[in-house]
Amino acid sequence: MKDLKLNGNKLEWINGDLAQVEGLELIKQHILTGLYTLKGDWLLDDTVGIDFPRNMRDEVFWKHDIKKVILSTDGVNQIKKFDLRKENQNIYINAYITTELGDIELNEVIRQWK
Repeated sequence: MKDLKLNGNKLEWINGDLAQVEGLELIKQHILTGLYTLKGDWLLDDTVGIDFPRNMRDEVFWKHDIKKVILSTDGVNQIKKFDLRKENQNIYINAYITTELGDIELNEVIRQWK
């Protein structure tokens, strides 16, 4: 399966054509898309995404929501290693994820909104 390649929240272009992504890179892109989707933002399903209500929730809830997004991504089998820490307005995610196509090491920083 292939999909359009994203660079952050923008489509990526190569020599005037839209870039495509497949395999492990596609699974990782789907995980990242889920992590950056705010709960209620997707008009077709308001239960999709992570609920970041302006620093009001405990880290235990974020950890649960983030793991849920990762594990619900097509192709993901399990999370072998998971570490989450919060500093100021940033949530640092380090995870080692096993998929049907191989392993993914995820190191991502999610910035919260004030």
